[in-house]
Amino acid sequence: MIFDLFQTLEVVKSPINGEIKVIRDFQGVRIIVGGISQSGWLVKKVWDKAVYNASLKKPQAEEVLILGLGGGSALESVGKYWKTAKITGLDLDPEMVNMGKKYISISKFEQLKVVIADAKGWTKSQKPQGYDAILVDLFKGTNIPEFFKSEEFLKSVRRLVKDDGVILFNHLYSNIEKKDAEVLQKELQKIFKNVVAIYPEANIVFLCFK
Repeated sequence: MIFDLFQTLEVVKSPINGEIKVIRDFQGVRIIVGGISQSGWLVKKVWDKAVYNASLKKPQAEEVLILGLGGGSALESVGKYWKTAKITGLDLDPEMVNMGKKYISISKFEQLKVVIADAKGWTKSQKPQGYDAILVDLFKGTNIPEFFKSEEFLKSVRRLVKDDGVILFNHLYSNIEKKDAEVLQKELQKIFKNVVAIYPEANIVFLCFK
């Protein structure tokens, strides 16, 4: 029956993301904020295609950083294509991470270190060139933070990746977000020598190389 195909597993309130709803549909579990999938099977498809393409150019990655861990949807893709990677996953919202531990796959990854912090300030405080790959997937509710496209933030992320590393920037790419994504692309092209666009689902992911 239809009500068996769409089941609400849990709803929590977060001061950062607002209402966080965990649902199970016929394809699996998703974490929803503002009607948009933030984690779960749909987001995994986005990262699977993006990380696969990144791994073709960067086959080995020992240290991986995820900015915007959320419920942990990118973890399985990192584990699939960079099998030996140690992963640092940062998120501002502990409620989102808790839902990922409970319903997605965060708890399965022993090589994962979780950091609860603001990406903007945290990236400035870290030592340079520590990571082989960085995944950037920053949302606050349904919105991408303003600083995400700023030259200051993009450069602070760039300094954290090794000279032969790769940074993946995820952005929504519907008709509503397309113009903002194009602005981001132009900013990235000012900072990185090579920017490659990948188009998974309704998103665009920029693969950026020094």
